[in-house]
Amino acid sequence: TGIGLLLNPESQPSLEIKPVLQVPLVLVSPAGGKVDKKASIKFADLVNYPLIVPERAHAIRKLMEAQAALTGLKLNVAWEISSVRSILDLVRAGHGHAVLPRNTIAIEHQPEAFILRPLVEPNLTSTCAWPSRRTNRSRH
Repeated sequence: TGIGLLLNPESQPSLEIKPVLQVPLVLVSPAGGKVDKKASIKFADLVNYPLIVPERAHAIRKLMEAQAALTGLKLNVAWEISSVRSILDLVRAGHGHAVLPRNTIAIEHQPEAFILRPLVEPNLTSTCAWPSRRTNRSRH
């Protein structure tokens, strides 16, 4: 039997999903840019930023696209990259901005290279969840 955690899991009839941790998503910008370091960013304002985003199958990208669809917005996708490390390298180099979980930057080797601003209206979070097989008792 394996043990694992799921990131932003989709509902599945055979699994019971228990959220373990919710991490806020932030707009990641290169340090040194002319941005208010303390200001939060409304989701609707993301259209004003060239975004470096994960590929479409990535959980964060799905979350962003779903929210954009709900609010009738078209995100300004400048780059689509499969590696989070590469996304951060491009942000650091000044090629755009990214939306990532706050803890992604906390484990980065050079967190001082970035400015993090919380996303608001709505507050978006990345959820880490513990899956378990659904039993007949838990289906009621």
